[in-house]
Amino acid sequence: MRLREALRDNRLKLFAQPMRPVRDTERPVRLELLPRILDERGTLIAPVEFLSTGSDRDALTELDRWVMSAALTAIAARSSSPASRGIEVSLNISPRSLEVADFHDWIAEQLRRGVLPADRWLFEIAETTAASHGRDVA
Repeated sequence: MRLREALRDNRLKLFAQPMRPVRDTERPVRLELLPRILDERGTLIAPVEFLSTGSDRDALTELDRWVMSAALTAIAARSSSPASRGIEVSLNISPRSLEVADFHDWIAEQLRRGVLPADRWLFEIAETTAASHGRDVA
């Protein structure tokens, strides 16, 4: 199933993989956000299978927005839980999103919602993307 179809058909699922430092156990748990597509048979499809160089570039930005929105919704629903206090969240941003004019403003608006302090978000950008989009990633 293509990414655009998964977005349209609400077949995306969001997982969070906890990452805890081995040595500095006082640091907050970081949750790495992992989107998956649920296919027609109920099988989860990893991004390596649905993200490729031939992917619809605009769908990648839709995916980035979906991931952050879904994470904010999940975090807000659990905000009173002791487990949600002190977490950090890590998500990958596609090169295409960095090129979309309003994406930076959209991210800033999401952070202003205050569900999780802005300093608890880590946006992962590939080194090659950072090199080619220097000003956009600063």
